Amino acid sequence: MGKVGEFTARYPWIGILLILMITAGATTAMILKPMAQSFDQEDFLPDMDVAKANTLYTDTFTATYPFIILFRGDDGDLVTPYGFKDMILLSEEIEKNETYREWKDPSSPGPSSPASALFSMRKGVDHAEAMKDISSIVTSYIPITMSVNGSSSSFSDNIDSVNLSDPDALSVFIEELDEDLDDFIGLAEIPSTSTSTPDNATEYYSSFDGTSEFKDEIRYLLSFDMANSTIQQATIDLNNYSAIADEAIQALTGTRQKIEDILSERQIPEEATSLLVSLISEINRTIERANTIMQITGMQGNPLVFGQVAQSFFIGQFFLLNFLTEDFDPSTGSFSAKGGMILVNLDYELKIMEKNKELDKLYEIEGNISTLVNSFNKGSDRSIHPIAFASVSQRIDEASNESMQVLLPAVMIFVFTILFFIYRSFIDIAINIAALSMAVVWMYGFGSMMGYSSNPMIMAVPVLLVGLGIDYGIHLTMRYREEIRKGKTVKDSLLAMSSSVGMALLLATFTTVFAFLSNISSPVGLILEFGVMAAFGIVSSFVIMLIFIPSVKNLIDTRRAKNKKTLFRGIKEGECDPEKTEKANQRITNRALLGLTIRAEKHPAVILVSVLILTSIMFGFAIKSEVTFSINDFLPDGLQESEDLGYLLNEFRLGQGTENGVIIVEGDISEPEVLFAMDEVMDNAIDIGSDYLSYEGSGASKRPKADFILYSLKDTATMIGALDPSNTFLGNYSKVFNMSTGLPETGSKKEQINEVFVEFNDLYPSLARRMIHLSDGMADMTVIAFTIGTEGDDEAWTLFDELNEIVAPLEELEGSSINRVSITGSTILMAVIIDAINSSQISSLMITIVISFIALTIAFFIEERSLFLGGVATLPVVFCVIWIAGTMYLIGIPLNVMTITIGALTVGLGITYGIHITHRFIEDEKNEEDLLEASKKTIMNTGSALFGAALTTVGGFGLLSFATMPPLQQFGQVSALAIIYSFLSSVIVLPVLLILWAKGRRKWRSRKENP
Repeated sequence: MGKVGEFTARYPWIGILLILMITAGATTAMILKPMAQSFDQEDFLPDMDVAKANTLYTDTFTATYPFIILFRGDDGDLVTPYGFKDMILLSEEIEKNETYREWKDPSSPGPSSPASALFSMRKGVDHAEAMKDISSIVTSYIPITMSVNGSSSSFSDNIDSVNLSDPDALSVFIEELDEDLDDFIGLAEIPSTSTSTPDNATEYYSSFDGTSEFKDEIRYLLSFDMANSTIQQATIDLNNYSAIADEAIQALTGTRQKIEDILSERQIPEEATSLLVSLISEINRTIERANTIMQITGMQGNPLVFGQVAQSFFIGQFFLLNFLTEDFDPSTGSFSAKGGMILVNLDYELKIMEKNKELDKLYEIEGNISTLVNSFNKGSDRSIHPIAFASVSQRIDEASNESMQVLLPAVMIFVFTILFFIYRSFIDIAINIAALSMAVVWMYGFGSMMGYSSNPMIMAVPVLLVGLGIDYGIHLTMRYREEIRKGKTVKDSLLAMSSSVGMALLLATFTTVFAFLSNISSPVGLILEFGVMAAFGIVSSFVIMLIFIPSVKNLIDTRRAKNKKTLFRGIKEGECDPEKTEKANQRITNRALLGLTIRAEKHPAVILVSVLILTSIMFGFAIKSEVTFSINDFLPDGLQESEDLGYLLNEFRLGQGTENGVIIVEGDISEPEVLFAMDEVMDNAIDIGSDYLSYEGSGASKRPKADFILYSLKDTATMIGALDPSNTFLGNYSKVFNMSTGLPETGSKKEQINEVFVEFNDLYPSLARRMIHLSDGMADMTVIAFTIGTEGDDEAWTLFDELNEIVAPLEELEGSSINRVSITGSTILMAVIIDAINSSQISSLMITIVISFIALTIAFFIEERSLFLGGVATLPVVFCVIWIAGTMYLIGIPLNVMTITIGALTVGLGITYGIHITHRFIEDEKNEEDLLEASKKTIMNTGSALFGAALTTVGGFGLLSFATMPPLQQFGQVSALAIIYSFLSSVIVLPVLLILWAKGRRKWRSRKENP
């Protein structure tokens, strides 16, 4: 440090020009390559396989681009016929919108909402009820229909043996069939399948007399059991009757043809002809009635049709429960909800626009739909707000930037005010502020060159840097003034300043930088960038302050001294006024700190025992803290967009996204062995009997609920087979895949399988995109996305282990047909992130403590030949780490992605106060016999500088409490508290430890000298 002091004393202009040139270079980097704004969950993801797989899954298998509309009932309850009617009316307006029609998801039937879901449920229940009613009547048709079938067949078989010339004989012969036909016609008619429910959803909601009746409807629909045995039996009965009626119709058709042939080919008496013609008429009526019944039973009783109806009912149930706020809870009898939402699925092309940064077009599309929603909102009694995600992210970025644009000048003003009271010199203030500003520029220039993004954590760094960086200027300036007061020249004072305080600042910089660089161990890139940027900023502050301030002071004060002008507060070069020096040391700040220190030193046992008790109590609270993570934490306060997005994430069951467990398979997906291995994975999922995987069906038809290509292909082909048996896709699928098992037929080639995949993708792109990826016409990636249910990280890790177990058949193919198998999922990812953040906290804290201890031990050993002094200086901040962790638990500040760094920062930042006091105490202890007096002298000489440095740091961090993002607020609050704790422990606890250390060393030296 002495060499640096000599350089600035001899070549001040070179030092200033060097600093200015680097500043100009950093400014150029900022202009040419500005840091891009980023507010994305991917910024928070750790550099781990699970996180990479999740990004791959969301990027590759996202099927639509969502646009959400929030509804809130102004009277506190949206579950009214009027609120649901408004949802339908807005949905209808959206469907008419040109932008929506151009950019809607082609596979989406339209906007989804609780209103459309409830109407769908009502239609499904109507179908089921009609099916039961029809079944109860159709069962009475079964015996007579079977009898008609038998008598008709008997008639056809025996008519040739009847003497048709004898009308009486013919009359007796046809009597059985005639009676059966009369009995059939005489049965009750099958009721119409039409219901009293309006076909139009708007009319449906207009039909309710009031909210009470409407809630009764919801209660009934939600309690309706679509899987009821009577409904299942009705399906069987209707299906059976269709087969019985078909046989009867065929028999009657044959009988009619037989009679018509007789009438056209043979001459029979008129009376016999009349009997046969009358019989034909009866047969026609019966066939007509039977065909009508078959059409009804075929439509109502078709298992596939009913399956679609049931599926629509259950999907409606899902939407109703999840698209209303969580206060809607039928299980507890709550049928009210303060809000709901409409989901508008837009084409995936918009997601591609977002990834490619084609934001202007994306903003335009979202803006057009938002305008429609806002216009509808003006005429509604509900509070309706669109959530256009790209536009919301843009507004959040703008608000965050606006906040930091206010906070950075605010902290500068705060620092200026503190410096004014400390320095009382505008020149010294200007020099310090200029140096600080250049450090901020250096930091941003470095971030630009490194390609870092301006994310939520990086936004805190400039404020942090101002609060920390000014400490260097305060310590340098105050030590310079102390040397001037001793009567030294400007150059000698600057040299003494650099050689004495410079070493302390170097140690402080080392520990602070390592505190930030310890975040390099974090797998979360955002935390890593934060640590590197802050560390570079601290180094920049140290270098600039150590070169720029002495160089400028050298030029200015040398000239002032030459002109016999005062340097500060009436002091001139070479003057030594002990009274003024003593008066300066007796400032109120120093006296207050001295009082604290003396009281502590007079009662060392009380202080140390109190500290240990406090630390033990705080440790008990600290271990109760849990790490949390949510992108929702970073939503700025005071924005409608943040309020809406927070409302969505906090109030809805689906706010955190659908829970899933995901297996991604990359490779030659069309190979039959890959598909068989995937099917074996699904069998394993059934066999494992997981508590966290969801299943559907029962018995032999039981299967995991999942997005799975083989399931979707089979289900789609089965549905098409019921509705359109001649469909080309069905024909191609059935040639390659077994319709029963859903697996490739023996001998199926991968080219044939791939053709089915391609055709499926062409016909149902949104559905296919959820589970298979095509590149250059070949399937190269697929996914099994299980629907899951987990609570807490422990269950998520258990699920992760289960997925690793069942995926074994696919892993056996890695290196051949399969390139890679990856496991991820929403809850698994959250567990991984929290574990990564927690591990990062522990590792960075331990690294910082160990490095700080080693660095101080080495430095003080070289300086004082003491192995214990480094530990003495480090111990108080270790206490502070425990105190701040316990305090966070007590005041309810969580350990999140920002506050998790506070442990390492407490050590790195807090230890600087200990370094300055320890370094000065060593100096004073050599000149004072009385250790208490040496300690007093240390506090008198460093108190103001330490207090000013602590005050600016606390103020800088404290101003973050006014940031718009809650984590920044919390980070500022706990950092300010950590600095306060560190400062107080340095002036109260550390002097006690230093005196004990000095006493011990003096005794040891005394024994050594006088054995």
